[in-house]
Amino acid sequence: MIVKCECECNCIKDFSEHIQNTFRNFVAKYIIMKDGYRVLDVNCKDGTLLNMLAAKKNIKGYGVDMGAVNVLTAREQYKSLNFKLADPCELEYKDDFFDVV
Repeated sequence: MIVKCECECNCIKDFSEHIQNTFRNFVAKYIIMKDGYRVLDVNCKDGTLLNMLAAKKNIKGYGVDMGAVNVLTAREQYKSLNFKLADPCELEYKDDFFDVV
């Protein structure tokens, strides 16, 4: 898909947002989840994808990101979900804690 740019400053940002939204919609449509699943979103950014999944099913959502601004934004926007500032390689969850990653 070709995205027409309006100006040089917004070209990358607009295209990036388009790609992110396309990916989020794809994942939300095709991921297999059941009510009550524990879902981990690694590198969750502002929590938008996790929120889309939570809107689809009654899940327990967990988001992890290494960016403090991302985690603070996600916590402010989506209070019913859990967001943590952490290195995803050093999470302290038991094996098989999450149903979907």
